[in-house]
Amino acid sequence: MKIRVTLFIVILLFEGTNASAQWRILTRNAVSGYSFSPERGEVGALTFKDGVVWGGFIGLSYSLDSGRNWYKSNLPAYAIQDISFLNRDTGIVATDSGEYQTTDQGAHWQRVAQEDICSRVFYASPSDIYLNWSCSHDGGKTFEGYTWEGNMPWALPTLGMAIGKHGTILLLTAANSASIAPSDLTYSPDGITSWNTMNGIVGPDHYSLDIDSCYGSTLYVVKENYYDSWLDEEDPPEDKLSDICTSTDAGGSWNVTFSHSIPYLAGSFTCAKHAQYAATLHDGTLRSTDHGLTWDNIGGPTNKADSRCLFAVNDNLVFALDSNGDFWETTNSAG
Repeated sequence: MKIRVTLFIVILLFEGTNASAQWRILTRNAVSGYSFSPERGEVGALTFKDGVVWGGFIGLSYSLDSGRNWYKSNLPAYAIQDISFLNRDTGIVATDSGEYQTTDQGAHWQRVAQEDICSRVFYASPSDIYLNWSCSHDGGKTFEGYTWEGNMPWALPTLGMAIGKHGTILLLTAANSASIAPSDLTYSPDGITSWNTMNGIVGPDHYSLDIDSCYGSTLYVVKENYYDSWLDEEDPPEDKLSDICTSTDAGGSWNVTFSHSIPYLAGSFTCAKHAQYAATLHDGTLRSTDHGLTWDNIGGPTNKADSRCLFAVNDNLVFALDSNGDFWETTNSAG
């Protein structure tokens, strides 16, 4: 009896120590891998909609069985910056050659817009599509630029974008044309005709902006600060930290809830209903279950700098692409 009890305890200890390692590579080389270069950053995205996974770095691929088998779409081999699908057939992809839309699950693509710098794309409804600096209210047939007091949006680097539940558009814009300038949260409460700016986002070089799925006034910003990590030593950065910033008052004030010396965070961020996830460059994935107050490392793949290659389908099921093009999943939130 003593031997059986001892073995049982050992087994429990072994399983407990591996709880953070319950990720697995579901498909190797699911998409073409990518070697990052600062001259061609902002590459790589992943999303899931109505049973179809879409992802890629250079060129776009898709899976109809949750990542087990992959197929190349007919989109040319452009650098993928962001992906948004309305349903399993209709979607829009931001690339370094403009935005392309499909209505037949990637068999055919049509360029619908020309934004090509750090672009984000969102389907808010079948008729409403939002890009960083323009929107369409006819399903992508035509796009119009946002009305902007002072500087037009295209004059400022836009590093992140999110759409609130009531149609509020949030843009994370650099304070000037330098990508490492401090960023401002600019928002439109009425769908692009009027804009307000809240100053004071912590530091420079952000890549992701997201809204908590339960609390609409809780916002998350990932300041990966990757580019500061390879700047010339003669021009040292002011900030040597990679941070996650959280606001509980819709951007009125911000708190740094996670910080690490650079380089560390990759820029990818995703929200489920009760959990938030942030990718790192070489240390797996961070998870918060208290709306960004604290963060735990749950292991998993590395991620590429300035990418959007992490996607939470729900609290437990999370997908990721690593820089080799391998497709990862965890079905228990890696815990």
